[in-house]
Amino acid sequence: MAGIGAGDYWERDGCRRSANSYAALWSARTRGAFTDLSCPGSTVDDVARQLPLVPQGADVVLVEVGGNDIGFGSIAGACFVGGTSSCVAAADRARAQASQLPSRLTPLLAAVQREAPGARVTAFGYPGLVGLPSQCAASAAGSVISTESVVALRRVQRALDAAVRRAAAAAGVGYLDWPAAVNGHSLCSADPWYVLPGTGRLDDLLHPTVEATETMAAHLAARISR
Repeated sequence: MAGIGAGDYWERDGCRRSANSYAALWSARTRGAFTDLSCPGSTVDDVARQLPLVPQGADVVLVEVGGNDIGFGSIAGACFVGGTSSCVAAADRARAQASQLPSRLTPLLAAVQREAPGARVTAFGYPGLVGLPSQCAASAAGSVISTESVVALRRVQRALDAAVRRAAAAAGVGYLDWPAAVNGHSLCSADPWYVLPGTGRLDDLLHPTVEATETMAAHLAARISR
């Protein structure tokens, strides 16, 4: 949610954030006050420690967390840099971790709702990093990632989104996934909306670009108003 990959960064409290994150762009559309507590690398426990900072008078609270808890970034690296066996093994471990995520994420989302009782709380899924296996095999990405690894990554993606969706339902808050327009620009597409090697900072690699965050902001604006 910090918008890493989208450029125009600023830093506070050791957290690098983008003015082009989808939350920031959505807030600019609505012209409302905006408190940005996002931080790259945050886990469920990190977000829990931020609860006292949530404005009690907030009318909307957006939460995107869980991917770092299952090590999604490391898994993507293993799948694109390591071989198929290391990718599949990492993906299997991540799916097991994702199955346990709702037990930790549900209490967090419920606590957010208690912290800002009048707010509309929405939890978010994650954008699709890779496309269909057949699409990947026919793309430039197919030269660095095997079909088996693509399948493994997609399974992790589905497990992660399903875990966040279950936690949101159990906590009684909203859930919103990334739009198909963004997923159509995966690493396996002809026009990826992700930071590629040699096009940005090393820690921006494989994160959504500003084209993706702008599209997500419009998707969010169409579903949540202030």
